[in-house]
Amino acid sequence: MDKQITVRILGKQDCVTADSFLDAVENVVAILDGVDREIAKEVRPPTQWRITAMAMHSPPEITFTGTGSVIDVVLDGLSQIETTAKRPKFFNDMVMAKAKHLVGLLNNGIAGIELVSGKKTARPTQHVAANVDIVVGENPKFYASESVIDGRLEQLSVHGQHPEFCVYDPMTDEPVRCVFKEDSIREVVELITRRARVRVWGMTKYNAKHKAVSVDVEKFEVIPEQTDLPQMADLHRAKINITGGVDSTTFIREQRDGDQD
Repeated sequence: MDKQITVRILGKQDCVTADSFLDAVENVVAILDGVDREIAKEVRPPTQWRITAMAMHSPPEITFTGTGSVIDVVLDGLSQIETTAKRPKFFNDMVMAKAKHLVGLLNNGIAGIELVSGKKTARPTQHVAANVDIVVGENPKFYASESVIDGRLEQLSVHGQHPEFCVYDPMTDEPVRCVFKEDSIREVVELITRRARVRVWGMTKYNAKHKAVSVDVEKFEVIPEQTDLPQMADLHRAKINITGGVDSTTFIREQRDGDQD
């Protein structure tokens, strides 16, 4: 049965930056998804988490809907690792690392984090980070998670057992090694000569600072350059007429009246 979980971010001096809010939400979703995948192994497909409510008042909050049993496990697990150095059930190393990173945001403009579902509430603090370190060892070197990486494709290598290319992060200009299937070599060579930007999907290895290091590529696609996308002049030349010849005022009125029927 589906349930809702609300993520509420309490800011210092009633102010939460957009970066801190998004970072916190991203980590909560990663925790939900990681626990869900552990539970779902050989049992059922993973949950598709849906955003069902959002409020940008103070404090801002966002509500997700998904499998109720997963939500209960996450809330119970966060409450457990808050009070004791014992690994919660279905909390793999990636989930533990995300929980630690989540509470690390409490030093970055966030005064508190609440996860609420019905009568259950979890309020993780820095105790989570300390207990995660005890359970998995201080500063684990690596953890893995299914991810999507964007960047410029460069540096093909066929030296090892499997061919690799590098995707360079547009923000940091740091490379992420991407191991791919040999039948894509010709396509990769052609994309490198074009200095193409690509989007890569696959199991991604992260270091202790949550930076992507390598990807086992499941698939990849080219990201169109801005100059390749339709321009306003192209749309004008195409003479696209979405109103079917009706003047815009009448068209909008008909659409509005139709919605009210």
